[in-house]
Amino acid sequence: MAAHSRSFLVGLIALALLTGAISCSKTETAKLKIPTFYSEANLNQAVQVIDQGYGFLQAGDLQSALAQFAIADSLVPNGITGVYHTVCAYARTGDKENAIAALTRMIDSGYDRAEELLGDPDF
Repeated sequence: MAAHSRSFLVGLIALALLTGAISCSKTETAKLKIPTFYSEANLNQAVQVIDQGYGFLQAGDLQSALAQFAIADSLVPNGITGVYHTVCAYARTGDKENAIAALTRMIDSGYDRAEELLGDPDF
């Protein structure tokens, strides 16, 4: 599994934990449920466009990558998915100014997992 897909899934599970869709309690059996405001189809499509975005990024096409990440952002509204990958794209290409601007947007949208960024090789 690609690192960016893994990060997306980790984020999705964290969101499910925060919204109470799953529980870490040893006494409860809980099933992973996708939050109702994200359809499974949208999540699957978001993963696909993120993968395409990284394909464009690896080919040196930053603008097409950013367009794909914007699509992912529209598929998972009120999330940080597209913005997170936008930050990664700018960081990978060495565009510190835009990376910081996108990171600021991400934090303003509620992102608070700085430890995740420390483990991301894009930074």
